[in-house]
Amino acid sequence: MPKERYIGDGVYASFDGYQIWLKTPRNGGTHLIALEPAVFAQLIGFAQTFWKIEMPAKAPDHELEKQEQAET
Repeated sequence: MPKERYIGDGVYASFDGYQIWLKTPRNGGTHLIALEPAVFAQLIGFAQTFWKIEMPAKAPDHELEKQEQAET
């Protein structure tokens, strides 16, 4: 699985080129969830029924590279 990033609440996220993977260590094991684009869109829609969520603009590729380098 590609490099993962801690996103909070004991959850790590990674991306395999198609799905967003969520991973959380629990009770001596690891739980994984794979969200394909349509399911992730449904999750965002669900969250928007409770919270105002503004999607950030995509960072330019060179900014993403800098961020990844800083994390290593």
